[in-house]
Amino acid sequence: DPATDSRLALTGGEIVGLARVWEASTEEVRLYARTHPQAIGCGVGTALLAFCERRARELSRAGRRELTTTSWAADDRAPDLLAARDLSPVRHFLKMRIAASAIPPRGALPTGIRVTPFAGGTVAEDALYRAWRSAFAGHWGRPDQGAKAFWEERRNPERDVFPFDPALWFVVSRHGEV
Repeated sequence: DPATDSRLALTGGEIVGLARVWEASTEEVRLYARTHPQAIGCGVGTALLAFCERRARELSRAGRRELTTTSWAADDRAPDLLAARDLSPVRHFLKMRIAASAIPPRGALPTGIRVTPFAGGTVAEDALYRAWRSAFAGHWGRPDQGAKAFWEERRNPERDVFPFDPALWFVVSRHGEV
């Protein structure tokens, strides 16, 4: 409900911050809060986090839940702000880059490891889905919505982020197992 779960921070008629809180699962309440770079250091982030914490407590009355959020690596002030509110790092996501000219030559794979292009029919979809579930078993975030939703999302060529391109999918197996 935008009226109870969202806030905008305004200076005059300008938006300088925003926040949203939602129930991500029965175990998690998630918040998203951002402050315009020109408003950093003015208390906007602190005020938005205070709103999010109050709303998260209201949403958590039915049971114990964790409050989670994200910050960007480029936002060097966020860690201190979040730590001051007793939020602590759980996981880091890194975006790694290398110039194409700096890519080292392909090394030898360990014995029994095989990398093949993903193409319809080359590997069972349920085996790929099981491998994904296993790899992200301890990952908080979106609850598992099932194999059908998993494949619909990943095969959508219209996605803004990571649109489906089967030429970029590879399957790694060891002794025939994904």
